[in-house]
Amino acid sequence: MEQVFVQNNRPSPLCAINRVGGRLVVSQLRVGERGLTGPSIRQRLQSAAAPYCRTDLDEPRLLLVTSRRTRRWVLPKGWPKPGEALARAAEREAFEEAGVLGHALDARLGEYVYDKRLGGGVVECRVAVFALRVTAFAAAWPERGQRALRWCSPHQAARLVREPGLRALLARFDPPPSALDPEPRRFRPGAD
Repeated sequence: MEQVFVQNNRPSPLCAINRVGGRLVVSQLRVGERGLTGPSIRQRLQSAAAPYCRTDLDEPRLLLVTSRRTRRWVLPKGWPKPGEALARAAEREAFEEAGVLGHALDARLGEYVYDKRLGGGVVECRVAVFALRVTAFAAAWPERGQRALRWCSPHQAARLVREPGLRALLARFDPPPSALDPEPRRFRPGAD
C-alpha cells in the first residue's frame, strides 16, 4: 500500500492518500484527545464524458448538463459499475444524463477533483474525463426532463462550470480527429 500525506495540495501529516485495489482512498485524520483518529473523507473515482461535435465551420461544441440538485453546469458523469471500463462508463453516463450516443476515446482528456456531499458527509471525487464524439441523439433517455442541456464553445463551457480543474480542462479542449468516422454528422445550431 502506497501512502502519501497531503493537505491543500501540500505535504501534511493530517491527510493520507492510500492506493487500495486500484482506487485512491483519502483519509483525513483528526486530532483528538487520543491523538489521530479515523477517516472523515474518502476519495472516489467517477467517469465523465465531454460530449462534442463540430459546427459546419468545423468549430468544436461541447454539451453541458445541469446537475439535478444544485442546477449548476457540469459534464455528464457518474460512478462506474464494477468491472466497467472508465471510457464505457462515460458513454453510459452521456446517454443516461443527456441522451447522446457516441464513442468515447480510451485516452483521458484529464482529471479534476471536486467535493460531493453524500450520505451526510463529504466525498472527494476524482473525475476521469473522456472526449465523446456524439454520433446520434436519443428520442428518450433515463434522465430526460430532469436536466437542462446546453451546447457551447469550449471557452463558454469553461466560464459556465464552477470546478476550477474542470474549467481548466474545458478551456483547452480541442477534440482529436476520429479515425473511426472521418465525416461525422455535423451539429447545426437550431436544427434537430
